Amino acid sequence: ESLELHASDLAKLKLQCVTSGPELWKSRADLFPHLTFLSKSVGSQLRQGDYRTDVWNKARHALDALNRFAEAWQADRQIVYRAELLARYDMSCNVSGESASTLRDSKKRAQREFWLPTGKKVCFSDHVKLTPSVRLHFYPDAETRELYIGYLGLHLLV
Repeated sequence: ESLELHASDLAKLKLQCVTSGPELWKSRADLFPHLTFLSKSVGSQLRQGDYRTDVWNKARHALDALNRFAEAWQADRQIVYRAELLARYDMSCNVSGESASTLRDSKKRAQREFWLPTGKKVCFSDHVKLTPSVRLHFYPDAETRELYIGYLGLHLLV
């Protein structure tokens, strides 16, 4: 009973113990079981990357909120994905899609396109603004209710 009572607090403590990109990459399935991290893009960023403390803390918090949303979505407690719904799952950063002008620009759009494990190439236009210059791009697949994490790094500009 005690473990059930304190499960949420224990999960937060466990997440706080992860202090680097390589640690997060290695523990991703345990920490964020409802998210799918793309190995070639965000995987290589996490395995190599070391982020400033403020970026790291915001990234962990955002991933935790995305994971809780994905859990509810996959369990039919959340019917649709909309960025504004993430606030219900403690998303404290601004989340939005790309502007129409960015998506019309083929070079800018290509920077945001990644291959899903299914072999389908999609645009990861939804992103969390961790700082004015750092973004976390993700793709909510409405058909499968999978939430894919594709990019964590500097704001994509061409």
